[in-house]
Amino acid sequence: LTPSPAGAIPPELARRVHLFLANEHELMAGFGDGESDWRALLARWPGRIVVTRGGEGAAHVDAQGTLHEQPAFRVPVIDTTGAGDAFAAALAVHWALGIPRAMRLACAVAALAVRGFGSQSTLPTQRELQDFLERAGA
Repeated sequence: LTPSPAGAIPPELARRVHLFLANEHELMAGFGDGESDWRALLARWPGRIVVTRGGEGAAHVDAQGTLHEQPAFRVPVIDTTGAGDAFAAALAVHWALGIPRAMRLACAVAALAVRGFGSQSTLPTQRELQDFLERAGA
């Protein structure tokens, strides 16, 4: 579930969702309760949230309490339209690989999506994604 537009997450909904995907603003609005540190919020909801951090990448605390941070890939940014949607789609497609690996792939897809204009025309094919990751040393 992506809690957008940002707002408080009702407890009855939070208990039913397997994974929340939120940017920092949505995370604070949905789960904040006065908390100002995204790391603390992730730790309070282990295994349940992936937070996107724009040019800083993404993060997740797994069910064992380990923080996984995926830095963003540095690319020339032309247009950020659709980058969040590209990230969400890639995370969903690769979820079965485990959240840390899926976050890495999703960050790569989002990086490829911002290198041109538009949202659909910049989405990479699987081959383009693999080529990008090979060039990035991943």
